[in-house]
Amino acid sequence: MSPANTLPLDDRTLAGRLTQYLEECMLNPRLTPGPVLILPPDLTRIHSRGGPLTGVVCRFLETQSRVGRRWSLGAIMPALGTHRPLSPEETARMFPDCPADKFLPHRWREDTVELGRLEADWVETAFCGQAAFRRITPIPVPGAALSKKEAETAYGQIKKRENKHTGKKTEFVRQAFLKMAGRRGFDSRVILVLGRAFEQAVHMYDEPVRAEHNLHTNLTGYSHYAARILLDNRKMYIRITLENLKTKKTRRGINGDNGKSRFHSLYLSYEAKNSAAPPHVNSGGIAPAAWDTGTAADIKLQQWLNTAKTLEGADSAFYLEWPVQVNRILLKAPPARPGQNRWDFSLIVSIGQVTPHEIAGMANHAKNIFVGTGGAGAIHKSHWLGALYGLERLMGVRENPVRALFDEALRRYGSLFPPILWILTVVDYHNQVRGLFCGADRKCFEDAADLAAQLNIERVSEYPGGIRKAVVWLDPEEYRSTWLGNKAVYRTRRALAAGGELLVLAPGLDCFGEDPLLDSLIRRWGYRGAEAIRRAVEAGGELAENLSAAAHLIHGSSEGRFTIRYCTDPSSGGPDRAGLLDRAAIEAVGYAWGDLEAARARYMPEGPDKQSQGWHTTAEGERYYFIRNPALGLWIA
Repeated sequence: MSPANTLPLDDRTLAGRLTQYLEECMLNPRLTPGPVLILPPDLTRIHSRGGPLTGVVCRFLETQSRVGRRWSLGAIMPALGTHRPLSPEETARMFPDCPADKFLPHRWREDTVELGRLEADWVETAFCGQAAFRRITPIPVPGAALSKKEAETAYGQIKKRENKHTGKKTEFVRQAFLKMAGRRGFDSRVILVLGRAFEQAVHMYDEPVRAEHNLHTNLTGYSHYAARILLDNRKMYIRITLENLKTKKTRRGINGDNGKSRFHSLYLSYEAKNSAAPPHVNSGGIAPAAWDTGTAADIKLQQWLNTAKTLEGADSAFYLEWPVQVNRILLKAPPARPGQNRWDFSLIVSIGQVTPHEIAGMANHAKNIFVGTGGAGAIHKSHWLGALYGLERLMGVRENPVRALFDEALRRYGSLFPPILWILTVVDYHNQVRGLFCGADRKCFEDAADLAAQLNIERVSEYPGGIRKAVVWLDPEEYRSTWLGNKAVYRTRRALAAGGELLVLAPGLDCFGEDPLLDSLIRRWGYRGAEAIRRAVEAGGELAENLSAAAHLIHGSSEGRFTIRYCTDPSSGGPDRAGLLDRAAIEAVGYAWGDLEAARARYMPEGPDKQSQGWHTTAEGERYYFIRNPALGLWIA
């Protein structure tokens, strides 16, 4: 159900609309009455009204139970993802109208079960537009010379290979192949590599014959394939070009082909990865000692066109399987084994806010299931894939590759869950609810995301190139770590000018990560930029095993484009804040440090008009843009 307009909705109106929707749902004959699992947001989304709306659902279920409709409140499990569990005090603050004994924690490292995996080809296609080149395993080529028998075997492999794209058998004229490969002094290793590589080759493009190609009157064009080989421990890309020869039709044809179109001959192009040599020369950057090329006629080095040029870029980390993981209590009890899942909920009510998000583009819907209640593998890899794809390309975009992961997981494995009702809000910069969207399908998310794009994306254009100084306040009750507080970085990076400064006022900052392991990784590696983190991941080790931490370190760096200055005051912590981060800790991870009290005095003077979002000027005449809560929006220059 979509709002007729976007006027602010108070708590009473929200409660009335949600109750009406729930009453309509409970009349659905497809729903079987029973215990209900509520998945609300945690304290980091306190502005979502998720707490009051959870209370509405609890009261509704209590009423249903009293009138004998067999609906009941089974459990409430905040969708924590990687966040720390709520304390009893935080639970009471966030959910004042909900029974405390119904709350369960989600432990993302321990409580999950894997339902299956999205294949690496599928993931790569989602992020690259097509399955990229790296899926082909490098084919080792021995350095020793090969016998004629081995060459014959290699040719046989090529001859039998079926083109996966056209479904047709590829065939060569035997004499032409042997003439090119054998009689012209072509290195015998090439014969073997052609056979083995072409079995796994990727079809790149077809090229019609041009006038300058018309060496034969019956030549109709070329087909280009690509593969990757490993020669003398060096990775190389090779292109296999096949000439398509339309033979003259005779009584018996030529070589018994009876006038059919056959591949007449083949050429090999190759380039060395990261070679300093010009790429399109005869040697291709490979020393003759590594590969005896023979004559220039034997190797036809041509421009690889756009498809071939993307091969190096396609050698990326996008080719990986994505595990679909959820907290095990979400699953329906197996029909053959009733009682195995002691929870066995009849309905899931997922509550949350749709707002620009650094990983999912727009928060909530299926993300609430597969990240909010997801496991370590799913969270690590989805965050890493998002970081590789680019935060700037994701944030505020409804349809994107990371969202596609969650949608596909729900499509494939949604039948394993009880029915899910989505309760979604959109909140503006002034902390007013402007939309309530409820439904059992994706439409409610799409409508909410469209409204959020209108209300939560602010274009700041006062200065050419962006904001020179942005000041972000982090409420100490919400932001205790840079893991969460770096929303100040994510949400403003597209608005900050080169050479500008982001000043983060963080009175509650007592750690970097939301758990000890993440905290230690951030302290050890720091916010050093994407290139350094990618190298560390490629080298293996602890960051490769904790990809969400690696993604966070990339997201939290300005890549040297602007200054990030965290302002803290450890002396004001008190007994419950003994661990507030000091200057040494802040600077050790790559950020600049600032004195909190001095920054507050300069940029947050008393008076509500002085602390409203937007442009302000200090007493000294410095112009800056103030953001009261970075979680409520996205700022773009």
